[in-house]
Amino acid sequence: DIQNEHVEMDLATLDRINARKTGALFKAAVIAGGQYLQMDEKKLAQLEIYAECTGKAYQIVDDLLDVEGDREKIGKNIGHDAQTGKKTYPALCGLDQSRNKVAELYEQAMAALEESGCQSPFLKELTHFLFYRDY
Repeated sequence: DIQNEHVEMDLATLDRINARKTGALFKAAVIAGGQYLQMDEKKLAQLEIYAECTGKAYQIVDDLLDVEGDREKIGKNIGHDAQTGKKTYPALCGLDQSRNKVAELYEQAMAALEESGCQSPFLKELTHFLFYRDY
């Protein structure tokens, strides 16, 4: 991630990098839970889609907060990514397109969660929080 500051990058490359960071952590946790519950392959595949969407959105929201977040709420200075030349969704797509992507990923994640058969109100609330957090 740090090696990618001040270098040219497209959105596909950024997506691959994010999938290997935050996305991989979400996927590991979610799939492990599904395996523990002995879910079948079809349901696990839906959980994988859910985790990928959630991990990607988490990173985009983090990037958005670095641009427009409240320093007091997030506990760090905003604008660090731009100052260091880090490639982020807002830097590559703009704020509106980044927000739209988060909303699109939320719909995909919730649909996949529903398809997985997971009915956990906690997980649904957590998902909403992760996608629409302000810190």
